[in-house]
Amino acid sequence: MTSLKQALLNKFKNKDYRTSFAASHASSEIAAQIALMRAERGWSQGDLAERTDMKQSRISVLEDPSYERFNIKTLKRLAAAFDVGLLVRFVPYGELLNWIVDLDEKQFTPPSFDDDPAFKPSPQKTDIGSALSAVDFEQPHYLSAVKAAVAPVRLGRIPSLHTSNSNLFQPTTQRVASEAPARA
Repeated sequence: MTSLKQALLNKFKNKDYRTSFAASHASSEIAAQIALMRAERGWSQGDLAERTDMKQSRISVLEDPSYERFNIKTLKRLAAAFDVGLLVRFVPYGELLNWIVDLDEKQFTPPSFDDDPAFKPSPQKTDIGSALSAVDFEQPHYLSAVKAAVAPVRLGRIPSLHTSNSNLFQPTTQRVASEAPARA
C-alpha cells in the first residue's frame, strides 16, 4: 500500500476531514479537468467561452481550483463543448480514495467522441485469401490446396487443413453449426 493511501486511510477515519476533503477534491478536480481538456485541444479560454456561450471571465473562474459553485447545467454545457460525457455520482469513500491514489493524467483528459476508441471501428480482419495470395508458393499444388480451403469460407463454411504424409495440405470443410452437413 502506498504511503499516500495509508495516510489518507488514517485521516479519512475523521468524518469532518473526509467530508471536507471530498468537497475540496471535487471542486479542484473539475477545475483541473476543464483547464487540461481545454489546453489539450489547443483552445484558449476565449475559444471555450465561444463554444459554451459564456464569457471568457466565466471560464477563468471555472478553472480556479478554489471555486466551489459549479452547477450541473454549466457542467453539461462544458461537456457538450468538449464532446464528452458527464458523469456525476455518489461513491463510497474507498472508491474516492482509490481514484486519488491511482490518479493518471489521462483520466483528466477524456477524448472527444470522434477520438473515443469505444466508437472507432474494430480493426479489419485480413481476408485469408488476400493474405495467402501474397505468399509465393513454389509448388502449384500448394496454391490449389489453399484456394480450395479458402473458397468455402465465402460460402459460410469453416475450413480446416489437415496434414498427412502424402499431401501437405488436404482441405476439408465443415459447415457452421447452424447449417446442414457439407457434402464431400
